[in-house]
Amino acid sequence: MTSDTFYQSPAWRSLRFLVLRRDGWRCTCCKRSVRARGESRVDHIEPRRKRPDLQLVLSNLRTLCASCDNKRHSEKGGKGVERVPVGADGLPASWR
Repeated sequence: MTSDTFYQSPAWRSLRFLVLRRDGWRCTCCKRSVRARGESRVDHIEPRRKRPDLQLVLSNLRTLCASCDNKRHSEKGGKGVERVPVGADGLPASWR
């Protein structure tokens, strides 16, 4: 778990739940269910370090499973996942 206090803030926790609910508790890349404890990740599409102004913007967030999250982040050994086009609501365009 990260020591970044942002992820402990009430604003993040509330928004994180909204993202999970919006995405139907499914990974937006592989559509795997993330309902089991410890399976869900809420990912910043544009990373916080590059776009801190988007850190609490719903359309910049998406649900990922642990596997897809690890693939997206080079610091977790991944090479990145394909960029999925998203609409203004943050949902993948392919879900419409």
